[in-house]
Amino acid sequence: MTDRRGTLWAAILGSGIVFLDSSVLTVALPRISRDLPAHVVGTLEGESYLYNGYLLGESALLILAGWLTDAHGRRRIFTLGLAAFGASSLLSGFAPTLEWLIVLRVLQGVSGALIVPGSLALVTASFSGEEQARAFGVWSGASAGVAIVGPALGGLLVDAFSWRAVFLINVPLVFVALWMTRRYVREGRAPAASGSLDVPGTVLTALALAGLCVGAISGQQRGWDNPSAFVALSIAQSRRPCCPGGCDAPLIRSFPRRCSGRAISP
Repeated sequence: MTDRRGTLWAAILGSGIVFLDSSVLTVALPRISRDLPAHVVGTLEGESYLYNGYLLGESALLILAGWLTDAHGRRRIFTLGLAAFGASSLLSGFAPTLEWLIVLRVLQGVSGALIVPGSLALVTASFSGEEQARAFGVWSGASAGVAIVGPALGGLLVDAFSWRAVFLINVPLVFVALWMTRRYVREGRAPAASGSLDVPGTVLTALALAGLCVGAISGQQRGWDNPSAFVALSIAQSRRPCCPGGCDAPLIRSFPRRCSGRAISP
């Protein structure tokens, strides 16, 4: 296997693990809420946090992950994301309570945010022209296939073993992806990577998304007059002034440049 082909399959496997984990959990949620004790959240509320917390952690830091990939190296950030995803998956498989599992799911999402932009950047750097178009086609097709297979695989794991297998199955896949990354992927940075980390923009974006997510779930499950829903939605609303004029914040201004640099999307 050539280095370019190995890089493509490492990128597909890495991002595939992230996409798989967003779909494989759906059929395991009833069993998880039945088996794990919950001390703070209710059953339906906990299930909502388990699913949406993962998506929240991934989406809130996706743009930041693109900057880290540009500035600190594609292979390094991709490897870091894989290692963190494997560790959080292992801990999720042994979570003692529903609240702990929710926290670990958010960490899984954060780790996934480091993997997906890195996988696209690896493909972009390794291929050009028509070969790049074909490589992105393979990457997209594999991602769509994983999304289709996810629920069936999750049901099989839950019925044959336990809901914990839904998380533990990620660990050997991560090890394979790490081996392929070390064997085939070369380090590289974006030649035009510049600027500094926009910490305020990143924090405010994460707070806005978290407030909206928590407020919507808490309001639906506990009532819209519940203090937790009111506070969370107030936090989400208060973050809006951080972008006067719509797109003046450094984090928002950097988005078109990140996209055009193929760090976020093909």
